Amino acid sequence: MLALLSGATASCGTLGTTEMNIGLAEQNVTFDLMNSFPFPIPAYSCTTDSQCVYLVRSQLGLIDPRVTPKCDMTIKQCVADVYVGVLVIIDFSMDTAFTTGIAQSSADAVREMTINYSLTNNTNLQIDKLDIFVGPDRLVNAADPRAIYLDWIGPIGRGETFTQDQKPLVIPDETPAHAVVVEAIRNPTVPLNFLVQSSVHLKPGDSLPTGNLVLKLKPVVRLLKR
Repeated sequence: MLALLSGATASCGTLGTTEMNIGLAEQNVTFDLMNSFPFPIPAYSCTTDSQCVYLVRSQLGLIDPRVTPKCDMTIKQCVADVYVGVLVIIDFSMDTAFTTGIAQSSADAVREMTINYSLTNNTNLQIDKLDIFVGPDRLVNAADPRAIYLDWIGPIGRGETFTQDQKPLVIPDETPAHAVVVEAIRNPTVPLNFLVQSSVHLKPGDSLPTGNLVLKLKPVVRLLKR
């Protein structure tokens, strides 16, 4: 989808300066925890992580690498850390704004990217903070050296939706994240990735995770041409 607004930018005071806002296609991504049984973590005594892995994997029947059971040695009981993450892939080569050649030819004129978004927490987890990273294609997790930290959003309670009205997300000019965006626009065959992730700590008595996260993301690229 191409949303193009153009006109002289009076604030610059330079004749011939044109500002354009290019709206990209909306992306909708769901992160499903794939668990229908929110059993509580029992107050199970432990001395090693392996005891807790057995409890969750075998006795409770939850086999999910995103759930990491472990033994909290301070209380000598089983706990778990849950990975929550959403990966959004922006493929410029498939977007109308770029297949027309307008934005690709204007990569050096990119001044910022505003990320319009909404994230709905349909899980049974209270998510205090979600960290946001940007990087090139095949960005798997934040440990990837190509991942560039952008910002964070939250908290997002159970059943709540968090949007840009609560915290705007902008990739400004002359930042490491901006350089990644410009390179992706210059070479649209290489997708741009946004990674939104968090780790939620579960204590004894907390329910195992169920439900999903739904992220809607619609970036807008601002061009300033002279």
